[in-house]
Amino acid sequence: MARRPRRRAEARSSHGRRHCPHHAVVELEDQDGGNKVIYQLVGDDEANIKQGLLSVSSPIARALIGKSEGDVVDVTTPGGSRSYEIVSVRYV
Repeated sequence: MARRPRRRAEARSSHGRRHCPHHAVVELEDQDGGNKVIYQLVGDDEANIKQGLLSVSSPIARALIGKSEGDVVDVTTPGGSRSYEIVSVRYV
């Protein structure tokens, strides 16, 4: 019997927009300066901010979990408060 290839499930909100689960790659736009950054949400043991690997327990990732493309999230970090718009969410 031939196996069917597995399909990766995409997390979608009730209104059809992608939201941010673990291991998603998210593009964010800083609402103050307009700078864009890309992070992959990973486990604590995989995190490396210089490589764009953001721990799911970090303040930014905690603010993103369950949010959708187009949402603006407010994040309080040791460096101060920031607001980011979720530009895109991809799955790897």
